[in-house]
Amino acid sequence: MGLQPIVRRVWSPVGERPLAHHKTRYEWEYVYGFVHPNTGESEFFFLPSVSNELTSIAFKEFSNARSLQDSNTVVILLIDQAGFHSLKSLSIPENIVLFPLPPYSPQLQPVECAWPLLHEPIANKNFPSMDSLEETLAERANYLMDNPDVLK
Repeated sequence: MGLQPIVRRVWSPVGERPLAHHKTRYEWEYVYGFVHPNTGESEFFFLPSVSNELTSIAFKEFSNARSLQDSNTVVILLIDQAGFHSLKSLSIPENIVLFPLPPYSPQLQPVECAWPLLHEPIANKNFPSMDSLEETLAERANYLMDNPDVLK
């Protein structure tokens, strides 16, 4: 199973745009990211989808991450107001305090600077499988976690 598009030639009258019917097929890779705005320290987690339950799992894993080894550390986590960040149904670890940002304000979210850097090695490339895409993203995420100055 490949993720490469199938491109075919189609006939059309001169001066008219050709119509080519196709079935669009997508597969998704979900990356949850956390970035400290001052130090550039980051954590990335790959999960199968986006939901309140998986966001709670990501928070728990982040709470246990290498950057939060000290049990006295409390993190104020800025979150957007996406539907899967519903504060009522999230399970939030004791060392994390959520601070919801105003709607439609991605410029205030520190992790937004990480996405273009994470996507750099996959831009305009085809991958034969989701596993190869995930492997490339994981290598890049590890690089960013090991080199906080890139995100800083």
